[in-house]
Amino acid sequence: MPYRKVNLMDRMVRVLTPGTRCPVCARQADIHKAIVETIAEKPDRPQMLAALRASDGLCIPHLRGVIKTTRDAQFCQALLDFHLEKYAAIHQDLEEIIRKSDYRFVDEGLGEEADAWLRALAIVAGRRKD
Repeated sequence: MPYRKVNLMDRMVRVLTPGTRCPVCARQADIHKAIVETIAEKPDRPQMLAALRASDGLCIPHLRGVIKTTRDAQFCQALLDFHLEKYAAIHQDLEEIIRKSDYRFVDEGLGEEADAWLRALAIVAGRRKD
């Protein structure tokens, strides 16, 4: 009997595995690559860094892509410095959530830091916008 169950599971995996790549996923990957290359190849434009600073920053996968692609060490350092500042602020908010979870401070309630865990996940995995 166990042999039959494994056989069925293998067959299900084969059936659910696409034979070709989804054309939408392929196009999306091309667009993401083009955007990362645009950011990486245009570090001489001050407005690019200003626009990034005005935003929440890049998620780690896209930041990694820009760092991997750029040839400008100064731009790369400015980009890393900016993101490290953002990460430090989220880290501080996460520490505040932990502190307020302590029974001695639970009455303080969560403030602006309440969504820090969601912001941290967005940095690691990217933010999904529907």
